[in-house]
Amino acid sequence: MLSNLSYFLMGIGYNLVEVNPFRAGQFRKAQGNKAKTDRIDARTIAAILSLGGHKPLSIQDPILDNLKELSRFRVALVGERAMMKIHLREALSVIFPEFEKVFRQLDSAGSLALLAAYPDPEHIIAAGEETLGQTLALASPGG
Repeated sequence: MLSNLSYFLMGIGYNLVEVNPFRAGQFRKAQGNKAKTDRIDARTIAAILSLGGHKPLSIQDPILDNLKELSRFRVALVGERAMMKIHLREALSVIFPEFEKVFRQLDSAGSLALLAAYPDPEHIIAAGEETLGQTLALASPGG
């Protein structure tokens, strides 16, 4: 992700390249400089740049930037969802071990609606078959 300074400098005509900090550190060490100071870092970066062959940075398409960010966000949400399913499965195995035998998919609309309306086996028994059937029918019309 480019910074505002990068966008500004590219906007007024400067060509920018990105230098990998890890590689710069390795390059510095390979030159025999174990110390890390601003002066040594500047010389190291200058030496790296003098080698050439660097791909210049370009102003990213904002739509592509947004898509990348949304993709990362989706990956995070999928991981979070998986963790929530694990926690749900663990809680149900203690509170309501039979539930997983009845509902193969614990995160289905019907399963979640049933758990929201009737949080434990006693509530499900007290509700009766007809009420449970209505709850499930409303939650999963095609199921």
